[in-house]
Amino acid sequence: MEKYIESIDELNLGRKIGGGSCSGVFYMEPGVLFKRFNEDYTDLSDPINVEFFETIKTISGIDYLPFIIRGRDIYRSRDELFGYSMDEVSALELDDISDDTLITDLMSGFEGLRPGIRNLSDNFVKTEDIGGDNIMFNGNMYLLDLDLSLIDSRYIPDELYEDTRKKVFKSLFKRITGTYYSGNISNDDYLAYMSQLVDYLSNSSGFQVKTIKDVKKTYKKTTFN
Repeated sequence: MEKYIESIDELNLGRKIGGGSCSGVFYMEPGVLFKRFNEDYTDLSDPINVEFFETIKTISGIDYLPFIIRGRDIYRSRDELFGYSMDEVSALELDDISDDTLITDLMSGFEGLRPGIRNLSDNFVKTEDIGGDNIMFNGNMYLLDLDLSLIDSRYIPDELYEDTRKKVFKSLFKRITGTYYSGNISNDDYLAYMSQLVDYLSNSSGFQVKTIKDVKKTYKKTTFN
């Protein structure tokens, strides 16, 4: 929902807790954070910023995006885009999770993203900037910071779906193995691939591989592909 204010000062934001190249993240109220855009992104007389705003508004308005963190309310004036409120999630960035995390738990979280990714794709959202710092995990897996995505009704939803699934999996694979994934997995069957990999590592190493730590200990010696 768009909310019009005259100045960002009207929001009386709390302390800054994070941010990136285009924004800072602040406490707004219990359970709610505010993403405040840097100056380069606020001027709505700039067509590029208007497109940026429309992307945020479109993603915010899509029904049923479980585990996709997007704007609740978008704050703007007639001429400026200030930022948006979003739900606070108690989770760690993918790069910061414990090496004792179970592979089965990670893959379960990854599969939980499937409906949200499907709905993004059906609304012609081509996700950009997917990496370890905008994937979070607490048993569930979350995507956030999709503001730089591209939206175009000429895109093919099935291709968008496959592209986003692969982007997330590649980040997941890098975190688990410490190496980059460059192959192709047919029929969207990432669960089967990882199950086969874990079984192979267990059989070749002589102990039951269960965690990220276990995979890292054994993966560099494998010929599995």
